[in-house]
Amino acid sequence: MLTWISIRALSERSKSHEPRKGEAANARKMKMAAASLLVFTKSTAARGVALLEEAQKQASGEREKTNILLALTFGCAAQRNFARQLEFASALLQQEPESKLAFNENSWALLSLGRYDDAIALADERLKLLDNDQDALSMKMETEAIHGSYAAARIWAQKLIDQGKENASLLNSSAWFALFTGKVEEADIAMAIKATQLAKDNAAILHTLACLYAEAGKTKEAHDMLLRGMDELNLDEPNEDYWYAFGRIAEQYGEREIAIADYRKLEKPKEPLSIPTSTYRLAQMRLKALHVEETPGK
Repeated sequence: MLTWISIRALSERSKSHEPRKGEAANARKMKMAAASLLVFTKSTAARGVALLEEAQKQASGEREKTNILLALTFGCAAQRNFARQLEFASALLQQEPESKLAFNENSWALLSLGRYDDAIALADERLKLLDNDQDALSMKMETEAIHGSYAAARIWAQKLIDQGKENASLLNSSAWFALFTGKVEEADIAMAIKATQLAKDNAAILHTLACLYAEAGKTKEAHDMLLRGMDELNLDEPNEDYWYAFGRIAEQYGEREIAIADYRKLEKPKEPLSIPTSTYRLAQMRLKALHVEETPGK
């Protein structure tokens, strides 16, 4: 399996200059340790990548080569250089075909490049290698959701649930995707309720349940859940996610202008991969349904 020196270990080594047991302390290894820390911060990632690419030319031993590849993958991701991230992640996956980390880094690089079909194909290859692999099924769910195929994403979520992988996060994701399909059923609400029971007082899950209630016209229940969630987050007034839900409640009461004003409070996420499953997307869907142009400048 893929091995990696922990960040804490690297940090301690770089502070104390103590070599790993059985290894000679030398400037090159300490330079690599420092570079491996630099790649995790956007402002220093370029420097870390440059140092590691130089070290890669002199790498000796499979473990060292693997560690450098992994650090380069992280560094390119921090720089949002997804093409190079994919290059290094692919090399990692060739070395360690069963590695969860290498698979995930490949998948997210492909998704960031908009190569949805390739991400699905990669997951299918992993399923051939590892039957019913949870990581591959989860990635298929994520890929379909990011691609806007919410019903398909729910099918993969259900497959994981049927395999006994049910947990609060998975139930919440499947229930959340229902909001994007335009059809919320009692089973979806029941799923979200179960998620709240598994992760008591989780604000994100309470928000999901509130949105489902609002979508189903259960405005009192939705309002109660929103207040509970805001209390958990110590919010004196709604944040963007909550403005969407309050807008949906207002719409159910026929308060069109209030709903529109609430929906327009939401900002477009800066991370493109977050947009398809965001409350911002839901708000834009409602504005379109109300025959209102999308939020100006967002």
